[in-house]
Amino acid sequence: MIKAVEKFWCCSPLPLAVYREIVAQLEQVSGVMAVKIQLYSESATFDYGKSQVEGLALTFDANSSTQAQIGAILAHYERS
Repeated sequence: MIKAVEKFWCCSPLPLAVYREIVAQLEQVSGVMAVKIQLYSESATFDYGKSQVEGLALTFDANSSTQAQIGAILAHYERS
């Protein structure tokens, strides 16, 4: 039985288009079960100077190589 890991990741200044790029990359990683972009609720105050994305909800298997690949992708965007 595969143990699933759930993780929430965010990098505030990134726009929605970049989050979509990250999702596309993460979906290519073997062991990733689900990746979902979470937007701020509609009741939140809109601000053009900030991202309207709250973050990514990830579900993946506990395999160390899967975690390493996910970590490398997310670290790349954290540095950008």
